[in-house]
Amino acid sequence: MVINFRKVLEKIVSIFLDVLLILFGFILLIFIYNNFQTKILGNDYSNLFGFSTFEVQTGSMEGEKKDSISIGDWIIVRYTNNVKPGDIITYQKDGNFVTHRVVEEYNGTYITMGDANNTKDEPVSREQVVGKVVKILPNFGIIRKTILNPAVLISLIITFYLFGYALRSIKNDKKELNNKELTKKIDDFVNAVLDKLLLKNKKSKKDSKKNSSVKDKYEFFETEIDVSRNDEKELIEDDIDSDVDDTDESAELENDDDDEEIVLPEIDMDKTMYFRMLSVNKSDIDGLGVKPETDELGFNISNLSDEELDVVNENEIQKCNDLINTKKKKFKNIIEKVMYIKKNELESILNVLNRKEKLKTNESSIIDELINTYIRSKYYNFDASRKSVIVRINDALKESGNYLINKYKGKDKFYSDKVNKYVKYLMLVNELDKIDKLFDTIPTRRENYNNKLLVAFKSELSSSLELKDMVNGIIKIKKVHDTVINESISKLMSNTFNLEIQEIDKKKLFSAKLVHNINFSKVYSDFIIDKTYSEGIIAEDKIIILVTLLLAKIIKEIVNDDIKNKYLIHLPESIYKKSNKLDKILSILDDDIAKNSIILFNDYDEIINNKKIIKLLRKNDYHLAIRFSRDSVIKEKDASYISLAEYLFVDSKIIKEISLLDYITEDDKANIIKEDIYDKVIN
Repeated sequence: MVINFRKVLEKIVSIFLDVLLILFGFILLIFIYNNFQTKILGNDYSNLFGFSTFEVQTGSMEGEKKDSISIGDWIIVRYTNNVKPGDIITYQKDGNFVTHRVVEEYNGTYITMGDANNTKDEPVSREQVVGKVVKILPNFGIIRKTILNPAVLISLIITFYLFGYALRSIKNDKKELNNKELTKKIDDFVNAVLDKLLLKNKKSKKDSKKNSSVKDKYEFFETEIDVSRNDEKELIEDDIDSDVDDTDESAELENDDDDEEIVLPEIDMDKTMYFRMLSVNKSDIDGLGVKPETDELGFNISNLSDEELDVVNENEIQKCNDLINTKKKKFKNIIEKVMYIKKNELESILNVLNRKEKLKTNESSIIDELINTYIRSKYYNFDASRKSVIVRINDALKESGNYLINKYKGKDKFYSDKVNKYVKYLMLVNELDKIDKLFDTIPTRRENYNNKLLVAFKSELSSSLELKDMVNGIIKIKKVHDTVINESISKLMSNTFNLEIQEIDKKKLFSAKLVHNINFSKVYSDFIIDKTYSEGIIAEDKIIILVTLLLAKIIKEIVNDDIKNKYLIHLPESIYKKSNKLDKILSILDDDIAKNSIILFNDYDEIINNKKIIKLLRKNDYHLAIRFSRDSVIKEKDASYISLAEYLFVDSKIIKEISLLDYITEDDKANIIKEDIYDKVIN
């Protein structure tokens, strides 16, 4: 038995191409499915049969262990509840995904730490866990960006298909050549018959009977042998040219295309999927040329006037809200939402300053860390520092940038350059924010923006048009996001309830209580109405409204005026007995701005009756205030709880009467405010 190695090789190549087509097609379908889940359905990450994939952006898991993870690696994460110390898990925190190793576990909570880090992470609940890392694909991020991105995949699939198609065509051509001898004999037989038929009718080329006879005779043979119509024409013309060229009668049968070369049949391109997929650039059709510059929200900004920049329409607001909602849908309070909008605003401005170039490796994580630093130093810095806001933010950015560079252990040679670039950009944003406070009108802001950007970028700008587009883009982004923030705050306001704010002791300390605008029937006395409104379930439920309205007021002050007042609110004692309601209120207040700005106020007896909860509140950084009255009975064993309060309110007439000074330290005495504020805080 003789083996034809050429045929075996062709078969192997054909099978290999088919396998590649199936493999790349499957990968392409996965990419399409992932994009559908994240971009169309709005999911934070894709999930395929319980498995998800992530690309590693930082070097926090680099180390000497076998399962260490480096920057650019891809990980496959499987959803599971079976997580134990030593496992590497991926969890979601503040809209980001973190992959670290579990080092401790208790009561459904996990403590994680990166292999390259020296400190443990904050506790992670089971609900935050996406799943456990089951497979690490080293350097797969590079492969994904080069070979396995959708454009390259489609190109490879098309190339492999055409290559396979060409191989099959060559194979078919070889089969035809193998039958050449048989075909030649049949052709000779056909030619001989046609010669006799054609030579019998020399009088006219257009003789209908002759043409009909030739056609009929030929169609007879066509049923017996498989000959194409192009071959038929060539056989007839070749025979006529060779046999009757020297006769007068042959002149009547000559064709104008006798000397034309034989042309191979063309492929019908309309029937191939590849040519239907070719896209057409719109600028090639209508001559539009350069695409108009647009801002982060997709609006044309090249030729916007000052009046147009100063006005925000509904479409711009809707696009901004949609962009925010695709990233994060739920916020625990208005402060978190406003800070998220601010973060989105900073990301958009950085995109403009970066001249809208695509983010490179590590840049996304760098931007995220530096923006968080910017927001923390601007809005969450509660120290009584004498530094100006600009100096404080710039110092924090430099410190954060140095920290990122020093802790980086990856292989990116340009990492420090990237960090310094975005530190520079955010310091520039800091300068622009100062301009916004100094100047109200668009023309003055534009002029000062121009000066700052020219100094910052110098020769980097290619034209005055690029500078104009950057300035317009930043102004529009700020205007849209400010409008969205104000609208988000306004939606919380109500005509049914109002905040009653009263100043206390001229120390930027205010009392806050909720008053209603509800008209009751005259059959009810004001005493009964106030008593019902201030006690029981109604008093408990209205705290949610009070806290929501107060947080809206606080964040508006901080964003617009940078004023950090403090407000006293009273929690009904009954709410300490209802864990669900208390947890709901505390979850709304679970923010550093809220904790620093709102002080929970109770009578001394209410504090002592709920010692454990009060102690836990203070441990979790909630600020407390205590009011003492003539009914307050201070015991030495409870005196330590007085030190938990930041403010002590007592009428100067009863300080000695209740012996308060005998039970407190010198530091506590400094916190005493000699005023009975009961009526200011409690309805």
